[in-house]
Amino acid sequence: MKIGIDGRLFGGQTGIGRYTTSLVTALVHLPERKDDLILLGTNTKARPIDGVRFIGCESKHRIVWSNLHAPYCIRTQGIGVYHAVDNLGLPLFAPKGDARYVLTVHDLVPLRFPSSVSWKHRWYFRLALGRLAHLADAIMVDSEATRQDLLGMYPRLEPRIQVVYLGIDHKRFFPTIGESRGDEIRRKYQIHHGPYILFVGVLEPKKNLPNLLRAFRRLREIWREGRHYQLVLAGPRGWMIEDIFSVAQEASLQEWVVIPGAIEDEDLPALYCGAEVFVFPSIYEGFGLPPLEAMACGVPVITSNTSSLPELVGDAAITVAPYDVEGLAAAMRRVLEDMALREGMRQKGIERVKSFSWEKTARQTLKIYEEVWVEGGG
Repeated sequence: MKIGIDGRLFGGQTGIGRYTTSLVTALVHLPERKDDLILLGTNTKARPIDGVRFIGCESKHRIVWSNLHAPYCIRTQGIGVYHAVDNLGLPLFAPKGDARYVLTVHDLVPLRFPSSVSWKHRWYFRLALGRLAHLADAIMVDSEATRQDLLGMYPRLEPRIQVVYLGIDHKRFFPTIGESRGDEIRRKYQIHHGPYILFVGVLEPKKNLPNLLRAFRRLREIWREGRHYQLVLAGPRGWMIEDIFSVAQEASLQEWVVIPGAIEDEDLPALYCGAEVFVFPSIYEGFGLPPLEAMACGVPVITSNTSSLPELVGDAAITVAPYDVEGLAAAMRRVLEDMALREGMRQKGIERVKSFSWEKTARQTLKIYEEVWVEGGG
């Protein structure tokens, strides 16, 4: 069996890019894997890992790539199982042929949070998702919450949907940091000396950052010690982020809010480890890696009680309704003020994330490949 994987974003810093890279790297190292791995649509000049063949069939246009270049590569390379990793990457208009299709649906953001995407993406997502879901021989979702979202729209898909959690790279994310490394990170990202509260993620509407800023302001109002803390909002700038800056300005928080932009991969663990608490008040997530990465680094986590987040963090984090500004401020004060609580959350978090690994993700994914191949008569 030849396994083809959509590799357009392999090596990239987006969520799907990190997912693709981590999954493929883990698949390569599974001792039980005997099948050929082929990445489609990657830069053939770069070969970041051994054990994978790269086939260049690139196109800048997503729909053209999925329906012209990808089917051509699937057919000419004799691929038996093709895995589309980005919600909409299966060939929608091209004949399917003998290949078996696996589709990963990470979330239903364009339907559940439509204001966060363009009208074109929203329109195509709604038009294509049902057809693609029925075209797939197996559908992987990142959480039970996303599974329920999908079943709410397409209940007949239930036999084909399987939850496969994403993993944590435990070789990168663990609770240790040297003082010199911490100072280096602060200088690089212009974080003042002193304690900080951390958020990591794309700066976009569904992350609910204006309410985090309001909660931070409220924390400073209700707790004298809160005036010593900085709030670091780390991550690439997305779209519709004007509210973040306007709220920070209106609340006179500019001096205490640091927005360093995208964080380099090698710096991220140290940034987590230096935080007093990690706050992730997102309105909707199909999975949500940052809270688990923070836990792996030994940082107590406060997150939302919506979508997949309670499912992932279990009892190791404090969950708050995303629009409850007072509740979020109170949760931050509680964690920062209570050393025993903070230490308990730290230990629970480290234990919780042990169940998430990319090896486990890869092993479950390989099992799905094998199942659809056998079902197809392979």
